[in-house]
Amino acid sequence: MKSNEMRLILYQLRIQKGYLRVWLGYMTGAVLIMNEAMAYVRYAKDMGQAIQILEPFMVAVNNPNTVVFVVIGWLLVISSVPYLDAASMHAVYRTDHKRWNRAVCMTIIIQAFLYYAVLLFATVVISIPYGYWGNCWSYPLVSLSSGTMAVDVMFADRQLVNTETLYCVFGHSFFLMFLYAVLIGVFTYAASLAFSRRIACVMGVLFHFLGFEIMKEGMGMIITCSALAHSIAVLQLGDNAMESISQTYLYFCISIWFLIQLCGKFIRWFDLPAIGKGE
Repeated sequence: MKSNEMRLILYQLRIQKGYLRVWLGYMTGAVLIMNEAMAYVRYAKDMGQAIQILEPFMVAVNNPNTVVFVVIGWLLVISSVPYLDAASMHAVYRTDHKRWNRAVCMTIIIQAFLYYAVLLFATVVISIPYGYWGNCWSYPLVSLSSGTMAVDVMFADRQLVNTETLYCVFGHSFFLMFLYAVLIGVFTYAASLAFSRRIACVMGVLFHFLGFEIMKEGMGMIITCSALAHSIAVLQLGDNAMESISQTYLYFCISIWFLIQLCGKFIRWFDLPAIGKGE
């Protein structure tokens, strides 16, 4: 990556730091994921057992009823991504369309990683007093995966816990959610170039909730037809997986690459003088 592109990325991140929507997005995501994580912590506390400190994060991001709302915080964050508009026009004039486009895409990727890193940190903080770091499933989670009912708490079946290590499931859980966030972010950015910023934000929301509806009502097609379902690791791990985890990574990488290429095509259509007039 060239130094001028890195400066553009840092410039965009500094601008976003001043947007209330970005802070609100991070806080919304943290509050929602901590609500689910605390439900699991209370469940383990009532049993009088310690937990692995990464388990609350995994329980939260692998619960379809929780993750659909956690992504709302990310949608708020990407609504403030510095799309090509009057405010960014002068920066574009100092470089070119291609470099600006690459910088925006990299900013989306960095923001997606930061978003889920912050959410992970929030769940770890509330877990430390009750947990340990070892690569070993805790008794509360094994009990939960065995079918023990707990209010608002759910996880995969016992077969997954028996066949996969904790760190393996955690790694897939984090990176699949990260890739899903990048996919939505780049999709929204591409839509903003093809249409407008407001329309793009609406399309991003519809894309996310359409994925949830397909996952909820799609019968046996939930993985194939729903990007959100692809982001839930426990659906793709173990002997009872609905789809190969390697195919899921390939799905995300190809989709993101295609959208980035599409952004490169769309950005050539922009008339900078018209943007500067607010048209």
